[in-house]
Amino acid sequence: MKALIFASSLAALLGAALAQGGGGSITGFVTVPSSVKSTEKLIVLACASADEMCAKPVQVVALGGREGIKLKSGVKIPYSFVRLPSGEYTLYALNDLNGNRQHDPDTEEIGVYFTPGTFDSILVTPPARGVNLELIPLE
Repeated sequence: MKALIFASSLAALLGAALAQGGGGSITGFVTVPSSVKSTEKLIVLACASADEMCAKPVQVVALGGREGIKLKSGVKIPYSFVRLPSGEYTLYALNDLNGNRQHDPDTEEIGVYFTPGTFDSILVTPPARGVNLELIPLE
């Protein structure tokens, strides 16, 4: 009887967590062009759709690259967000050389999950797989 009560309590807790959106995931790859000299501070940010400037990312994943490396063109580095609250997210990959979690256009490459042929970002709702980002080389 105690096992049945425990199992039903556990099921109720899990159901409540899922209803609140706990556990959503987004996965994909970041493609890094060969012109990038360092991926030591490469990060991916998940930003709530209401946070248009991504001032307070919901989650940040550090991809832990290396400094002074020579990359082949089109290297793909996997990333994963887990346990995202329910909602829609804009995703950014950023070669955050100064660690401020903001894009500095003169010195840092950025990649956004956007509609091909435009710069309109696509909102992503977890769970989602194959959400691939590509860093845009500096000019």
